[in-house]
Amino acid sequence: MEPENPQLFTLRSETPEKESVPAQTEDQSRERVSDLEQIQKEDSSEEICTESERMRKETELIETSLKQLEARENELREVEAKRKFFDLKEKELEEKEKELELKQRQVQERSIQDGPSVDAEPLTQQRNHNDEDKEKDSASVLSASVQIKFNDFRKTMSSFMAGQVWALYDGIDSMPRCYGRIKKVNKCQSSLQVTWLEPKAEESVLAACGRFKWENTDTIQSHLAFSHEIHPIIRGKHFIAVNPSKGETWALFRDWSKSWNNDPEQHKTPYRYDFVEVLVSFDDSLGVGVAYLGKVQGFASVYKQAVQHGVISFMITPEEMQRFSHRVPSFRLNGDEKEGIPSCYPCCYPQLHTRA
Repeated sequence: MEPENPQLFTLRSETPEKESVPAQTEDQSRERVSDLEQIQKEDSSEEICTESERMRKETELIETSLKQLEARENELREVEAKRKFFDLKEKELEEKEKELELKQRQVQERSIQDGPSVDAEPLTQQRNHNDEDKEKDSASVLSASVQIKFNDFRKTMSSFMAGQVWALYDGIDSMPRCYGRIKKVNKCQSSLQVTWLEPKAEESVLAACGRFKWENTDTIQSHLAFSHEIHPIIRGKHFIAVNPSKGETWALFRDWSKSWNNDPEQHKTPYRYDFVEVLVSFDDSLGVGVAYLGKVQGFASVYKQAVQHGVISFMITPEEMQRFSHRVPSFRLNGDEKEGIPSCYPCCYPQLHTRA
């Protein structure tokens, strides 16, 4: 009986070795825990990515808002600078108007006192001469002190209407290089709302000719900031062109260079000008035909065609249109004056050029 006991003991001891289920369950649990941890990590990564994306969008929105605020601040500063400039310009123009009126009265008084020259031919007879005789008669009539008829450039708020486009004096050297369309004449004609025209081409040097686009609208308190009405070519909302037309008088930059756009430091005040009469209106292929003007001796603002820099007339190509600084309002003397000689508005050229 004793030998059977070890057998039984052996059989009983082998039985637990066959039970592998608990070990498999533990491995599966570990795998499940690992899977859960992996899922949690993936969820956490997705949350981090989502949070990063949200923060990035918020940052972009803040940056955009800051840029808009900065642009608005710059716009307000520009408006304030323009307002101060126009206030100063108003005072300057009032002084110039008074000075001009005084000079006109003095010249008219001298003309009345002197009376017409006995040597001056009647106007009807002068118009029948040939071209050479007209050129000779021009000098004799001007030197005969025939009574001068001045153009009246004075204007008030009642001179303006919505839709008109005007040239305004700029802040560089007070020449009429800025353009604006009158959007509204405010109640009681106390101020004007003006929409500015800005050059379409992004160039360093401000252009008086070429294509323009509508920009900001400002309120202007005084009519003295305006020089003269212009008539640009407007086709739809996006095509606005200002170019010299036949019969107009323009100022050219005497020292103009194509390199000005690359080196704006070369384009500094005080500017020097030459004055020209437009003989051929602007053409997209040919440009503009002009003739130099020279001052008539004895007159502050009376000009006639004259040789300058060795030539009288020449063409300005489309690539050279930046030579034009600004238009100078002018009118041709007629009646008792000699026909065919333009007189220019003194406020549109520097004091240097108003001396006889």
